[in-house]
Amino acid sequence: MDPFAAISASAVGGSAGLRLTLPLFPVSLSAAGILPLDFDHGALPYWVGEWYAAAGFGSLYLLERVIYLVPWLDSAADLVELPAAPTLGFLLSAGLAGVDLSEFPPDLDFVSTEMAVGLAGGLLALAFRAVSAVARFLANLVFSGPLVGLAEDLFAVMLLALAAFLAWLALVWALAVLVLLVVVILRLRSKRMTAGV
Repeated sequence: MDPFAAISASAVGGSAGLRLTLPLFPVSLSAAGILPLDFDHGALPYWVGEWYAAAGFGSLYLLERVIYLVPWLDSAADLVELPAAPTLGFLLSAGLAGVDLSEFPPDLDFVSTEMAVGLAGGLLALAFRAVSAVARFLANLVFSGPLVGLAEDLFAVMLLALAAFLAWLALVWALAVLVLLVVVILRLRSKRMTAGV
């Protein structure tokens, strides 16, 4: 497998950790031929490229966006999304890498490059979800506002765009976002501890 395609697929799956439903929408639009993104959709189920899938994924993203505007609902959603993000990240990355997901259960070769790409996407999604959930929880305690959630949208869109066109930069961007979110957590934690004294 081409290293650029492997990084691209991993980054797309990893973006599910920033915004669970967001990567599904452009991947579906790309599979439908509406959005010119350089992804290999051959192993994804055929229905991913249908109009109803694109409409459904877009609607799910809007619902997720509204949830993140309500601080208590935002924190509650993280409990659901913590296990869902790495699962979706794995499936998206593995499907874009060439694992045939059109049959259930998929035929998984656990020592293949495609499986490694899927695992990388799932682990990246888990890292993003865990770190951003803590950052949003602390932000909700300190600011009572959706600042981190809005930043996640921007980070996820940028990661998807880089994954489609500049795969190596997507890897650098993913690492930079993780570092930035950890810094936000440390600052918010420090601010919370100072306010509590």
